[in-house]
Amino acid sequence: MEDRSSMVYVRDNTDRPLTVIEVGVWHGDNARHLMELNLDRLFLVDPYKAYKRHNQDEVNCAMAVALPKIASHPNAYKTSFIRMDSVSASEFFEDEYFDYVYIDGDHSFDGALRDINA
Repeated sequence: MEDRSSMVYVRDNTDRPLTVIEVGVWHGDNARHLMELNLDRLFLVDPYKAYKRHNQDEVNCAMAVALPKIASHPNAYKTSFIRMDSVSASEFFEDEYFDYVYIDGDHSFDGALRDINA
């Protein structure tokens, strides 16, 4: 998987450690790329609950793939996993807390808008 253009921009245009959040982790592939950034902290938010496209067994399998992939990375100690939806997770952080927000959660229009607003 290639780095996303926003991630390349952040990597190439910042020189200080960043506080980053990813909404929607699934198998953890993008999280591993985010873990390569100059990080202060990385928060990974995903409720891992069944939804229209995936039943609970599929979601559980995705989480079982993601957790060891993230835990085995050298920057795992800078990473916190928040197993809840973005709206609930947003209550733990003040506005403008993050340097970089990567949203890849609910891909429906309403879901994406909810993630952006949170």
